[in-house]
Amino acid sequence: MDTTAMWVYTAIGGTALLFVLISLIIGEIGDFVDDALSPATTWLEGHLPIDHTVEFPRILNAGALLGFVSGFGFTAALAMGAAGISATSAGGIGVVGGALLGALLGVVYRGFAKSTATTALRTADLLGQAGEVTADILPGQIGEVTIKTSNGMRVWYPARGVDDTALSRSQLVEIVDSSGRTLVVKRK
Repeated sequence: MDTTAMWVYTAIGGTALLFVLISLIIGEIGDFVDDALSPATTWLEGHLPIDHTVEFPRILNAGALLGFVSGFGFTAALAMGAAGISATSAGGIGVVGGALLGALLGVVYRGFAKSTATTALRTADLLGQAGEVTADILPGQIGEVTIKTSNGMRVWYPARGVDDTALSRSQLVEIVDSSGRTLVVKRK
C-alpha cells in the first residue's frame, strides 16, 4: 500500500472539506467559488446536450464542486486504507464517492441559495423599485427601507432621502440611487 498516495487523497479531501465549512459559515468563499466557476459552468451549459430549462450553473454550484473533491479524496483514502487497493483503483472509487457527496452538497447549497434573498442582490439592481420606510429617515440622517424581492422575500437596507428630505415610517418610496449599501430614496 502506498501511504503517500493515501495521505495525498486525505489532504485533498480535508482541504475541500475545510472550504465547505468555511463557505457554509461565512458564505463569501462560496460566492467567490461560484464567481470563479461561472465561466466554466456557462461554457458547459452551452456545450452539453441538456434541457436548457434547467439552469446548469445552479446545478454545478460551489457545494457540488467542493463536495465532489472532498468525497473523492476521502473515499479514495478510505478505499486504500480499508481495502488495501492501489492508488489508481482508489482514484476510481473516489470518483464515485465524490459524485455522491457532490450531489448531496450541491442540493444543500441550492437550498441555502433559495433561503437567502440577498446573496446576488446588488443595490444597483434595485434602482426604480418601490420600497417602504421601516425606520424614519430624518434630514441628513440614515433610516431604513424594506424592499420585496422578485422571489417574494423582504430585504432591509439603510436609506437616506434624496436632497436630505424627511420620510416617515410606512411611507412608500422609490429607489433612485445608491451609495455603497445605502439606498437613496424619494417619496412615491
